[in-house]
Amino acid sequence: MSRRRIAIAVLFAVFFVVTNAGAAFAKPLSKQEWRKQVNVICRQMQRDRDTAIEAALADVDPETGPTPEQFAAAITQFIPVIRAGVTSIAALDEPAAYRKDVKRFRAAVFRGLAVLQDDPSTTDTNPFGDTDKFANRLGIGSCL
Repeated sequence: MSRRRIAIAVLFAVFFVVTNAGAAFAKPLSKQEWRKQVNVICRQMQRDRDTAIEAALADVDPETGPTPEQFAAAITQFIPVIRAGVTSIAALDEPAAYRKDVKRFRAAVFRGLAVLQDDPSTTDTNPFGDTDKFANRLGIGSCL
């Protein structure tokens, strides 16, 4: 291999190590900063969810309300919004004391999404019931 290729390979290796070293040694966020960032994500997720539902229900007759098909379509529209928001929350470097509950919160949300995805017309129970318990432990209230 030529010296030039070796030098380029070394430069790429150094660049990779330098750009990824910060993430590997980053301090977890403080509880206050983590909650602040989560609340920003939650507010955006709620706005996006409402926009998706409004768009899906735009043709609904206000006097009769949505048909089961329209309701299911609205639910189907917000599933990716919730999934993306919760994935963003899980990607934050949470305080060590929150790690277990963040994983449980994410798992509870994904279980609820799976229930809705299997049957978007589910209205008998709240598939996100467990999420409130973990959200309250984390101090983020109702995020969905």
